[in-house]
Amino acid sequence: MLYSKRIDFITDDELYKGEAVPGSVESDAVWRIRKIVIALDSDVTETWADGNANFDNDWTDRLTLTYS
Repeated sequence: MLYSKRIDFITDDELYKGEAVPGSVESDAVWRIRKIVIALDSDVTETWADGNANFDNDWTDRLTLTYS
């Protein structure tokens, strides 16, 4: 399935990636969002909003969601 995608680079080593059905509004709770952190040793950690990959978050809330 193809998704609309968003990427928000916070710093060189922290970013957020979101996916939703094409045509989705960023403020609707239809996004699955990952937080990606790149450590100094180049290890990459990906965590999900609410601790899962469900399509139930607002892209506009990505900075205030809980990730695990």
